[in-house]
Amino acid sequence: MTDEAQGVCPTCSDAGVWSGKLVRPDGSYTYEFDVACPQRCPASVATAARRQQERVDRAWEASGSPPRYLTASLADFPPALGEAVMAAVGRGKGLYITGTVGTGKTHLQIAVLRALMASGKATLYLPMPDFLTKLRASFNRDRAPQGHETTSALLDAAATVDWLGLDDIGAESSSDWARGITFQVVNQRYIHNRPLIVTTNLTMETLQQAQWAGDRTVSRLREMCDPLTLKGEDWRRRARR
Repeated sequence: MTDEAQGVCPTCSDAGVWSGKLVRPDGSYTYEFDVACPQRCPASVATAARRQQERVDRAWEASGSPPRYLTASLADFPPALGEAVMAAVGRGKGLYITGTVGTGKTHLQIAVLRALMASGKATLYLPMPDFLTKLRASFNRDRAPQGHETTSALLDAAATVDWLGLDDIGAESSSDWARGITFQVVNQRYIHNRPLIVTTNLTMETLQQAQWAGDRTVSRLREMCDPLTLKGEDWRRRARR
């Protein structure tokens, strides 16, 4: 059993804050630190860092982010870009990231989501074409065996998570249904003041055209997000050299 407690660090005898004394069935016990003691003794620092990493790892698994970007970091980008992005995020402002293929849009999007996870925010990554495919499949699952995602569950997750990453808007097949779902996701986040990070190959002017997303969706994105255009060489070509 674990009791929340504050007391003396068992390593350096100074005051510290930890999750408590974890007593095992055999009578043995350990102290698990959430915050390092004021003297920052090695034991409490190491345990606090481990527990923080475990929380980030659990959040990563829950976020739906792909394994390829497991180590995505803002340190992969020029410092000025990382600082500008996090300044916007710190104001609760979303991002509309555009650029040609391979310029690092998804990499940057997930790097920001990972930074937000580390600060305790719940995040969700949704590649838009795959998300729409899941929704179509879920229409016939409302009475399916336990464990299948229903349409409402998928939409609720997109609407309620602290930060949502919508990847590759505009890459999906254009249809009234797809445009309606895109608007629903964006609008739910808009009316509840929940930010999102969008990546796309399309400028807002192009996305605004009726065959892509339309005026209503783009109007909300303009208000919610700071625009950011990535330029440069295709990252995938650089990686093959």
